[in-house]
Amino acid sequence: MKSIAKLMKVFTPAAKAPDTLHSSKGPPDITLKCVQGLKKAVKFLETNLESAEGIFSKAGSIEEVSAIVEFIQNNSLSESYLSTLTNKHSVAMAMKEILATYSPLIPSNQYDHFMSPLADYEQLVEKIRHLNGGGLEVVMKFLWKLVHYDRFRADPANLTRNIGIFILRTDKAELYSTNARQSAQTHLKAFTAIIEAFPCTDEESKRQISDPNAKQSGDAAAPVVVVDASAVSIQDRSVKVSFLNPSNKPTQQSLRDDLSRYGEVVNIGLKEKLAVVLFMDPMAAIRCAEDRDGRALADCRVS
Repeated sequence: MKSIAKLMKVFTPAAKAPDTLHSSKGPPDITLKCVQGLKKAVKFLETNLESAEGIFSKAGSIEEVSAIVEFIQNNSLSESYLSTLTNKHSVAMAMKEILATYSPLIPSNQYDHFMSPLADYEQLVEKIRHLNGGGLEVVMKFLWKLVHYDRFRADPANLTRNIGIFILRTDKAELYSTNARQSAQTHLKAFTAIIEAFPCTDEESKRQISDPNAKQSGDAAAPVVVVDASAVSIQDRSVKVSFLNPSNKPTQQSLRDDLSRYGEVVNIGLKEKLAVVLFMDPMAAIRCAEDRDGRALADCRVS
């Protein structure tokens, strides 16, 4: 898994490519054979994973991962071999290795466009949707299912951190070289939007997603989707509220009532001149900061 290790540390510096979809430099483009191999890997994971816990983060067998990578590249991944696996996560880690080996499914010279605060994600995705022999669509539809299927309910923040950095990545020296928190939040926002741009609307997908308005039979409670908050830093889930007039600062409850529109508020730490608001979901913190950044809020400023 040398490719993953290399990308997780430092990306190879390269001269700025022209603003086109393809570049002749850098890692090789993914092949059509490889895309077909990825389809088989995705099919196996969709069928055999009981949950999304540890997807793209739990280690697989080194020997199995190495073999699966070669099978995917040659489009020779067979059901008979997959039936012998000792660790299902070997397939996910092999996919991760493939994505780290080849040029990113979202061309690196499009990275700055997706990371722009003015990004039109829908337009950007349409521009690249069918590149790489449909490889991007294969992978992103699978990620959409991981997020939305009832038996998976994966946290987009986990997917962004564990697999998204190989799909939406830059050829700059470091992924988040300056202002790490802001870059990480922007990357999460962008990658979440990209996942949502590849919905599956077939009948099978409809059966895998429960109707939130449907009544539950018997006395069974409706399933609760739990966000793995421990996997995301507190800093990335927080916003700071500065009081312009400390003598007239809001109460914890008034802040909670006002900011809950962005998502579930877990805790509010109230001090003399400021409050730190902790959300359950990092996307809620991002929405709050972007919507209220620098604006007056009942003698307050949110940042």
